[in-house]
Amino acid sequence: MHQIEGNPSPQEMEALAKQKSRELFALCDTEEKGFITKRDMQRLQSEIGLEPEQLEAVFDSLDDDKNGYLTQEEFTSGFG
Repeated sequence: MHQIEGNPSPQEMEALAKQKSRELFALCDTEEKGFITKRDMQRLQSEIGLEPEQLEAVFDSLDDDKNGYLTQEEFTSGFG
């Protein structure tokens, strides 16, 4: 079965989601530390369009090892 042009495949959607999550991570990690904290995410609150409580819940759900920061891998895998 062929994909209808203009409708991305699941693989293309996943690749796009990962690309966008890497871009968002880079926006949060302005100091290029290689990780982001809740404070880093909160700086982009208006761009992300989430309330502080929602941002905290997203952060906590992505912080698999509960160490208080997200690596790019943790951040990206949450959006995959």
